Amino acid sequence: MKKVYFLCSILLLSACSNFADDGDYSDAIQKVEDRSNFVEVQGKAFSTGDIIVGDSQILNSAANITAIFPKKDSKNLELSHVAMSMTFFKTYNFYTSAIYNGKTVALKDYKVSSEVCNDNCTTTQYVTFPVDMETLQQARTTGLVYQIVTPNKSSVIDYKIPAGYVEALFNEANGHISNSTNIAAATTIAPITQASKPQEMVQYWFDEASAEQKQAFSSWAFQNRKQVAGELKGSDKPSQMLDYWYKKATPEQRSDILSWLLKNE
Repeated sequence: MKKVYFLCSILLLSACSNFADDGDYSDAIQKVEDRSNFVEVQGKAFSTGDIIVGDSQILNSAANITAIFPKKDSKNLELSHVAMSMTFFKTYNFYTSAIYNGKTVALKDYKVSSEVCNDNCTTTQYVTFPVDMETLQQARTTGLVYQIVTPNKSSVIDYKIPAGYVEALFNEANGHISNSTNIAAATTIAPITQASKPQEMVQYWFDEASAEQKQAFSSWAFQNRKQVAGELKGSDKPSQMLDYWYKKATPEQRSDILSWLLKNE
């Protein structure tokens, strides 16, 4: 799979002035590639000054996420990834690892590091690291929390990419997924764990629905993910019941339903 990493200094996300979990990320998507076996959604870059938690030795930095959504029966795809540039004084060691969800992954250079010397010398690293789909799913509600570290953790930088940015990637993917009859998230249908009554009934009536009814409900549900406005079109029984039970769901339950739809549509 060919990857393209963006230099964030020229593709900064305009919403970064309000980089909260529930901020406006309607312009967060840079590029979408619809391939035969996956959909690749590339988010716009942003200054990591907006997401660094606490003090840092980083002078200038930027990042973006590229999410890979597999189509039906697709296997052995490369993982989604975060791409970053980081500028720091030359006296500091190079950063070598990223840590998230209790796991440590190696940073990989996607461009040769550069150096600039005036009164002081600075180094810029250009790196990427993989992120699994389970972590991205969690990040839709909690944000993507991770650390970038040097060997022996002599320097540890804490980051949090907001949940709204990650959610925008999923929403964009769903728009492409809904328009394809060959897309499903992984391999088998994943049941909702500890499902509430609305979740159980949505799952039941979704299974009863036709392909057209499923697509119509999925599109409508994602459009009404925060607050339900209007009715799901359709006089058939599955559409009526999907409309009824989705409206009965709490915001948290709707979020779980949407996650299930991404995996099973």
